Amino acid sequence: MNWDALGAIAELLGAIAVIASLLYLGRQIQVSNRQSKAQTFHLAASEQSRVSDAITNVPENFAVWMKLHDDSELSPEEYTRARFMISRVVQAFLAIEIGHENGQIGHDFYEDSKLQFNTMLGREYASVEAYRYLRRNHPAMIHRPMFEEVVAQAEAAHHSKSEPEGLSE
Repeated sequence: MNWDALGAIAELLGAIAVIASLLYLGRQIQVSNRQSKAQTFHLAASEQSRVSDAITNVPENFAVWMKLHDDSELSPEEYTRARFMISRVVQAFLAIEIGHENGQIGHDFYEDSKLQFNTMLGREYASVEAYRYLRRNHPAMIHRPMFEEVVAQAEAAHHSKSEPEGLSE
């Protein structure tokens, strides 16, 4: 065997090693992406649960939440509490919207979350407050699919006589 043949064999072995390294790296990236998606799902689900628990497991919060959903009058303290709870709900679902957009949240979980969001904030008063929060703090998010129904409800309230004062504030 001459030096040219040995050089060719060495080049072939080097090329095979590079290909094997690239395949290994590709596999590691797949595993890492899968783990990242699982972690994002877990964090989003945990935050949803945490926000729901803060509303349902604190009697004062739950009483205000129920008033939101039967359109009862709120005291100034209750109004402040309601706005805080709505902002927490919107923030939790913003994370899901962004995670879905970035491919980190699966379509089924996203659609379920969208339904849950619209159920939680689809009432007139809650939708108006959610709209206000989004417009003030995350204006680029108002027209995202997650928030379509709540925004539509708020806009309908804006055009009706029952609209809470200051939708456009």
